[in-house]
Amino acid sequence: MKLSDTDLTMTERQLIENSLLRGEELLWVGKPVPRMWSPVTIIMMVMGIFFLCIDSVVILGVMEMGGVELLFSLPFMIAGALLIASPWIGMSWQKHHVYALTTRRSLVFRYMFWKHHQMSFPVDKVMLIDRKVPAAGLVSLVLGKSTISSTNNVPDPEGFLNITEDAAAVVEPIIMQLEESYTK
Repeated sequence: MKLSDTDLTMTERQLIENSLLRGEELLWVGKPVPRMWSPVTIIMMVMGIFFLCIDSVVILGVMEMGGVELLFSLPFMIAGALLIASPWIGMSWQKHHVYALTTRRSLVFRYMFWKHHQMSFPVDKVMLIDRKVPAAGLVSLVLGKSTISSTNNVPDPEGFLNITEDAAAVVEPIIMQLEESYTK
């Protein structure tokens, strides 16, 4: 597979090229379908609304008492606003995630906090654990035992999340074939 044949940006292509090991060949590259709503984002929005409601009660109470201690409520306002905006922030980050499958491993590049975090799922360890269908038309291939290579301690991303059914139909057999060839 040639990176020039993909719809990745130049930065994303360089990211993959720089992470390939000597002799490693690229078999598949893909991106997730950005998804705004999930149980986590709904909970975060509810918490944000809760923070803003509590904050407005505190502000009204301070104003009635004649106090000017509004700086106390500023962190709650910021936290509430960020929590409410979390579905849109998460969706914008998902647009920059990149997934790659090579002859030796699966690579997941998660985009968070303005940079990519690389996770590697080697073929010599458990690679494909489960196949989930969390949303209509999307598939999540759960991979296991990642080796995280990032400057931060980023939690396991679970694998190729929210890919199309067509992409999953291409990737799953390749992963199974790689696992079979390694165990022989």
